[in-house]
Amino acid sequence: MLRSRSITTETDGTEALWIRDFAQIESSYGRLVYLADLRNPDTGRYEHYGSTTGSPSNLIAGRTLKRNHETIFGEWVSFPLERKKADI
Repeated sequence: MLRSRSITTETDGTEALWIRDFAQIESSYGRLVYLADLRNPDTGRYEHYGSTTGSPSNLIAGRTLKRNHETIFGEWVSFPLERKKADI
């Protein structure tokens, strides 16, 4: 099972729903797809069905999601080709 480094969070449970979903995804590529799907291409903001748009906790969760997305992407692109193929 491929796991990324630890998930960083800034709040104490406001993003519990996405963390639960995220933890069930075993591959780095799968996590990238999941995070990319949460990003609204029109606004660049991360939106999750459990979050309230515009709330302070949603802004913090958005920053956390963005940071995790960037971290996992950086890790995945550094994988050798064989590991990327296995991950997909």
